[in-house]
Amino acid sequence: MEDNRVAVIYKSRYGSAKKYAQKIASLVHGDLFERKEVKFGEIPYYNTIAFVGSVYAGRISGADVIAKNMDKIEDKKVAVIAVGMSKMNKEAIDTLFKNNFNEEQLKSINCFYLRGALDINKLNFFDKLIMKLMKKKVQKNTQSLTDDQKEFIALLENPYDWTDKEDINHIIDYINS
Repeated sequence: MEDNRVAVIYKSRYGSAKKYAQKIASLVHGDLFERKEVKFGEIPYYNTIAFVGSVYAGRISGADVIAKNMDKIEDKKVAVIAVGMSKMNKEAIDTLFKNNFNEEQLKSINCFYLRGALDINKLNFFDKLIMKLMKKKVQKNTQSLTDDQKEFIALLENPYDWTDKEDINHIIDYINS
């Protein structure tokens, strides 16, 4: 049986995607690369590619590296792991991946979604401003807030971290299969 040589590539905005990527690389004995370090000329050495990227405004940061290089990795096992702050249902997760990859690409990619962390105090000025504006918009409708809207408001008042290593077990199983 051929060794499973794994490249774990990540693009992290505030650290959650990096934390997951480090854990995944450690558990599968893979090589860890930050997105900007990846040279796709080296990729033929690997037979499994796992990309971990943070979700920002409906996009998976850095996932273009997978989309643009599908021709170089079409014969490989590919996992794309999106890391975001929101609790998302299957339909929203499917939409997220369809917004980042075309239909043909999605046939070759196994998609996963994990929740990350949020500490508004660690956000840059622009991101903090956007979050505060979103909070204000959500709070305008105080009489009929959904549970998700209530959770969003709470997120901006207290730091949260969902980066639980147990959440990656199904990803590890896929990579090792």
